[in-house]
Amino acid sequence: MTHYVLTNNKMSPRVEYAYNAWKNQRRRCSGKTSDPTYHGLSVEYTSRELVDWFLERTTDNDYKYIVGRIDHNKGYSLDNIRLETRRESSIEMIDRLNKRKPLIICDKKTHEELMIAKDSLEAAYLTGINQSAVVLSLKRYEKKTPFRNRGSGYYFKYLKEN
Repeated sequence: MTHYVLTNNKMSPRVEYAYNAWKNQRRRCSGKTSDPTYHGLSVEYTSRELVDWFLERTTDNDYKYIVGRIDHNKGYSLDNIRLETRRESSIEMIDRLNKRKPLIICDKKTHEELMIAKDSLEAAYLTGINQSAVVLSLKRYEKKTPFRNRGSGYYFKYLKEN
């Protein structure tokens, strides 16, 4: 068992990182958040238990990992958490909440539908355009905002599901 202090002005950066993760988990599960995915879930360990768990699995200045749940239908318990990168966490959340939508890549001049991409990230890769530009084009198309003639020769629209 490592000795450390859980007082805001005396915590080491690594202890503070883990302690803040615990505080955020408690806040999300308290019902004070508008995110319904956390309603009815609980944090089943103390701050010290999470800090110990985190310190055993990380090294000094190792802030690339966050604490994520293995099974998102269950709350936070020591047997249901793991270390994951922010990228892994984001990809998992998008998949879990089904936010990946297939879209059509269209030629801006001819309006011909060129190909289908599974999501904006793949569309960006296929066209060589920044993903944020793909998302902006999708928003412009949905709002029926006229396209500017500058930029790439593509525009994007969501594939309609039957």
